[in-house]
Amino acid sequence: MDSFIKQVGESYPIFVDFKDKLPPGVDLRAASVAAVDTADNSDVSAAVLLSTVGIIVGTRIRVGVRGGTDGSTYKLSLFAYLSSGTIAPLMDYLKEDILMIVSNS
Repeated sequence: MDSFIKQVGESYPIFVDFKDKLPPGVDLRAASVAAVDTADNSDVSAAVLLSTVGIIVGTRIRVGVRGGTDGSTYKLSLFAYLSSGTIAPLMDYLKEDILMIVSNS
């Protein structure tokens, strides 16, 4: 699982590339993201994400991160919904987890 370190006051976009995971002929159609505090598994999406909707940029998903508590680690789960939904549109997806470590030191 990839990780990155940010300071409490920072707010910026991160990008996750799904290029190597996409089957041939399949595109990204939608994206969502959720965040949990790894200490107690509580949902902190509203506190550390600018939005729970990811922006598709080619084969990448852009997500805005912000805030957090110094010394905390958050797991960001990105869901990339695919054009190949076999049951219904947006039913097939890929998932990528990233750790966001907040540290002011």
